[in-house]
Amino acid sequence: MTSLAARVPDVARKPLSHVPGALWIVALFLIIASVVNPFFGTARNLREILIQCAVLGILACGTSLLLIAGLIDFAIGAEVSLVTAVTGTMLMAGDPVALCLAAGVLTGVVAAGLQGLVVAVFKVTPFIVSLGASTAYLGLALLVSSGRPFSIGNNLEEYGLGSTFSVPNVVITLIVVALLFVLLLRCTRFGRHVYALGGSERASFLAGIRVQQVKLLAYVIAGVTVGIAGITLMARAGTGSPTIGTGYELQALAAAVIGGTSFSGGRGTVAGTLIGVVLLISIGSLLALMNVSGSVTNVVTGAIVVVAAIVDQVRSGKLRLVNTLA
Repeated sequence: MTSLAARVPDVARKPLSHVPGALWIVALFLIIASVVNPFFGTARNLREILIQCAVLGILACGTSLLLIAGLIDFAIGAEVSLVTAVTGTMLMAGDPVALCLAAGVLTGVVAAGLQGLVVAVFKVTPFIVSLGASTAYLGLALLVSSGRPFSIGNNLEEYGLGSTFSVPNVVITLIVVALLFVLLLRCTRFGRHVYALGGSERASFLAGIRVQQVKLLAYVIAGVTVGIAGITLMARAGTGSPTIGTGYELQALAAAVIGGTSFSGGRGTVAGTLIGVVLLISIGSLLALMNVSGSVTNVVTGAIVVVAAIVDQVRSGKLRLVNTLA
């Protein structure tokens, strides 16, 4: 019990412990990309990269929280689609904007919270729960939107396309969410419990941590990021569709793992996750400037996840390449 209490705060209070490696990779990539395509390094393109980081960055914060706790949610893409379907349908019906936004965030909270409830109360494997939830939520998104894309007009244009003091509003939202997650993980008892839970669920239980409550709350908080990200995505596009969130689950997972968050739990930082987001978005931007097919971007993202998973296994000592290959 003593060793657990001493270890958890030390991990939680080192937000940059896994950042340097990823930061060097991003810096090197940005230099190489600017050489390969001069337009990549222009102020206009770098600003666009930051804007594109907003949705993925918000989602990745929630994904990182779950991974640190030893949990996972493969349904966030479907959840984002459901959030946009609910919010968009209400906006088109003429409901007050504030009510529509609240409904969107609540949809994300309920969608993720239900998974947390099943995982915490019935102790079903998170992976299985999220797979089932992904199919169910995608079906709900199709039902709510009648299976068709929709336009929200200019209801959220000021937020999605506007700026405050020359800083895009969506980027400000990302910064606020990231700072709140840093405070949550570093400065609260819940944050220390999240790291402890990811490190060892049994040890956490023996230390008196209410494991099931921590799991449920982690999913609920991640659900808030899903709601905010869904609204932000729709505000940027001015439209929505029942499949608009497809693919974000893999990107968010890749960003978190690239940034040093462990698949096995107990390790990860918000700063590292955001660096992973910047790297992924930058890769996509470069490929787009080179007129490379979007399918290739998906291949690259998938390959990055696999490589990051292998590196995570080696780093955690669960895989020793020398012994494996001998």
